[in-house]
Amino acid sequence: MTIQARTLRLTALLLIAACDSSPPAPRAPAQGEAARADVDRLTQAYAACVDRRARTEPVTDDVAGSLVDRFVKECAPARVALADKTAAFYRIGHPATTPHQAANVADASIKDLEDEIRSRAVVAVIERQNPTKAR
Repeated sequence: MTIQARTLRLTALLLIAACDSSPPAPRAPAQGEAARADVDRLTQAYAACVDRRARTEPVTDDVAGSLVDRFVKECAPARVALADKTAAFYRIGHPATTPHQAANVADASIKDLEDEIRSRAVVAVIERQNPTKAR
């Protein structure tokens, strides 16, 4: 077979391959994407737990920060679930870390988020305690 014939044959095969009309197979979700979705869902559940208590629990005349501390403690199961999933998510990207290291990273991440959750809850409690002064 001559070089021209081989080139022509190769070109024909490449054209046929390029014309394949079947769509590519859908990509299976990666393990990290699924874990990230779980972390997002659990983050929202934890924040919603504290927010819901700040909006609905009796607030009396106690200091808002003390009330929010109680609300956060009541939402501990949601926080534990979030911490576990966050540590597992971290280990996907950093498999060499120990479970203890991953748990520390997860706890630090949640503490950063918790500052915002607590601040929103304190504002909600104060607004409920002083409805005429709010805003």
